[in-house]
Amino acid sequence: MENNVVKDHLTMTGILRWLEDNCTVKKTGEAFTLQDVQGYVRRRKLPEYLGGYKIVMKKNEYSKFYKLVEDNG
Repeated sequence: MENNVVKDHLTMTGILRWLEDNCTVKKTGEAFTLQDVQGYVRRRKLPEYLGGYKIVMKKNEYSKFYKLVEDNG
């Protein structure tokens, strides 16, 4: 079964804004930061309480983009 793309062509700042729009705050009650996003990208996945989406990187010689993908397995 193919994974479903939730959001495509995001920068790290785009992931941060997506989290702010869709998840409001972290489990701790604090606002999301770019450092949080960097950690999620390093782990290649959002925490389960944030949807558990896989983070897939697509880069070329000039930039890096990410997409959030449903983890179906």
